[in-house]
Amino acid sequence: MTKRKIEELHKKLEQQRLDEFRNKQMNELNEVEDANSVEFEEFNTLWSQKLDQIKREAEEQILELQEKHAVERQQMLDRLEKQIPVKPKASPELLSLKKSQELLVRNKDYGEAHNVELKIKQLEDSELRKWNKSRKRTFNLNENNLAKKHEREMNFLLSKLRMIEDENQKKRAFELEKLLQKYQNIKKGLKNSHHQEMLRFNSSS
Repeated sequence: MTKRKIEELHKKLEQQRLDEFRNKQMNELNEVEDANSVEFEEFNTLWSQKLDQIKREAEEQILELQEKHAVERQQMLDRLEKQIPVKPKASPELLSLKKSQELLVRNKDYGEAHNVELKIKQLEDSELRKWNKSRKRTFNLNENNLAKKHEREMNFLLSKLRMIEDENQKKRAFELEKLLQKYQNIKKGLKNSHHQEMLRFNSSS
């Protein structure tokens, strides 16, 4: 075998060794990247599930509070209906007129009894209008006060839920940064190792 052929064979073997060496390093890098991709996918899946759960729990808490508010409002209305009847009690003046009317009827003074009846009707209508106005004002006042209380409670809950969401988003970002840094460190360490291996490889060639 000639010297030239020996050199060619030597170069071919060296190139083959170099290709195998580079393939080995490339495979190691690919393995790191594949492992990182799997870890990132698991990370995203886990956090997606966690944030979805937090969202569902928040929606449940909001619904529960809305239902509680609806029950409280109905209880308040029921209580007011019992405390403030639709028709008012007759005033002393109205009771006096009715007694006068009864007396006039007994005395068969029907003309005057009719006049008193008209006064009774007029007074009843007047007292009922005042009663309805006062009743409506009381209902509105109680409803407004309860609505403000419910608004404060809902705002407090929403603020609390936003804080929980923000904390978890920050925690996710922090853990993601750690994961990215871990990958960068592993990749950097592997590249440094490959560089040292390549230096040793070249020195032995």
